Amino acid sequence: MAQPFINYSQQGNPNVPLNLTNIFANKVTRFNLKEEFLSLSQDDFSIVDEDTKIEQFRIERQLISMIKQSKTLYDSNRNVIWVMKHPLFKLFHRTYKFIDANGNILFKIRNRHRFIPGQGKKLTLKLGDGRTIMSKGKWLDLTTPIVLDGGVQLGEITKSLVSARGLATGLSGYNLTVQPNVDIAMCFAFVCVLDEEREKKSGNVPMMAMMRPGGMFGRP
Repeated sequence: MAQPFINYSQQGNPNVPLNLTNIFANKVTRFNLKEEFLSLSQDDFSIVDEDTKIEQFRIERQLISMIKQSKTLYDSNRNVIWVMKHPLFKLFHRTYKFIDANGNILFKIRNRHRFIPGQGKKLTLKLGDGRTIMSKGKWLDLTTPIVLDGGVQLGEITKSLVSARGLATGLSGYNLTVQPNVDIAMCFAFVCVLDEEREKKSGNVPMMAMMRPGGMFGRP
């Protein structure tokens, strides 16, 4: 059986810089997020710890209606960590809401429209104390950091190079590095939003997202 991560609470570990879901590790952790070919939605991710080579988490998509969809992050025991909900269409900004199993909002990530061509994408998460977590990049970028105000790096997302299987199926893959005592599930959320935005840039067709020139941010 897969061993769960050690969970810290802010009360039990006052040195934790961010506490959004209580999923932390006391060391640098690296994950591979791979979109699954045989899943019903073809938009589910298996999340493997690179050190143990064991699947520790899963992201699965559910279609709520023709204009709304959700994705759920589960741990290895099928406990719900967060549910991501968002509209399929937007005018200028799209806001992704992340809620817990009881329907309480954990945090929101906003994709901000950038009006000047070539600026790429900018994802922001506003914390309750006024600080902001951000991930941004241009369309050729294959790597983007997740940073806190002041340039403190919390994690790094790298888009996997296209394999023959990925080219044939249109499926995506990402590598994620998370710094010690940083909320791991929050970093998964940034990967999930990046992947959603990339697919939407390609007309909701995963194959087009993989075939599109450029990195994880797609064309501006």
